[in-house]
Amino acid sequence: MTERPVVALIDAEAARFAEVLADLPVTLRSYAAPTPPGDPALASIPYALAAPDRLAAYLPALPALRWAQSTWAGVNPLLPLLPSRPELQVSALKGPFGALMVRYLNFWLDGFEQGLLVALAAQRRARWTHGAVRRQSGRDVRGARAVVLGTGAIGMDLGAALTARGYHAIGLNRSGAPAPGFAEVTPIARRLAALAGAEVLVSVVPATAETAGLLDDEALAELAPGALLMNVGRGSVVQEAALLAALESGHLGAAVLDVFDSEPLPEDHAFWSAPRCFVTPHISAPTEWEAVVPVFRENLLKVLAGEPPTGLVDPGRGY
Repeated sequence: MTERPVVALIDAEAARFAEVLADLPVTLRSYAAPTPPGDPALASIPYALAAPDRLAAYLPALPALRWAQSTWAGVNPLLPLLPSRPELQVSALKGPFGALMVRYLNFWLDGFEQGLLVALAAQRRARWTHGAVRRQSGRDVRGARAVVLGTGAIGMDLGAALTARGYHAIGLNRSGAPAPGFAEVTPIARRLAALAGAEVLVSVVPATAETAGLLDDEALAELAPGALLMNVGRGSVVQEAALLAALESGHLGAAVLDVFDSEPLPEDHAFWSAPRCFVTPHISAPTEWEAVVPVFRENLLKVLAGEPPTGLVDPGRGY
């Protein structure tokens, strides 16, 4: 009788995953603890479904691991470890985030276009800003430039949503290759030209050496006066001092920030009190454990059949 392949479920929801994946042709072993137990069986396990932070802790105990499905979209805790494990492939979670990000985008765009963000910011200062709200709500966004930094699956969904609202959606990516959802796509190296006069800027790129600090003083200065900046990618992409200065000067109309260099955002951070700065606690695309199941199921069956899984991470690029 052929021995069934073993999959380690390394996640706080390991028990739930084990229950709903019990029909797979594998042996499932659950590890809900954040650090590895003294289980010698770990040494021979070839596959895993895991939260990246926990897998980073378990990795030394998993010398036979050859493929892992992340339960997150990003795999930053693993990136420093992957160069020393060239035999290990990791799939980032792809698929369930686009619709959630679009919902988040539309919520804040509604507030921006109707002047509600102006009113909310004024409420903090006990100011009645009827005129300012009316001026903001009177802006015509039809044909206005809206830039999305990052044209992956989520970026394409955001571009399509902006287009549907009447914006001239521009994508920014490494090569400038066309992408669905955008009227045009520009290489990141020419980002200043793309940002010129933009009313909306949304960043959804991952944290890499190439994306660190892309949105600096020079980039923010290119935006139209009163523009909206939304960061739902990674905090390192935005230079914090530049963003705070653009808000303080009034050049930037509002900033909606869901990701930060340090999370949770420290209580004394300037973003909490910066004018027209709206902070959310990394919830733009909350993913429940159930959304991971179909992605993992499909990918595992591909791996077992000798086919490449989707979402493979390139350690050199960082995503």
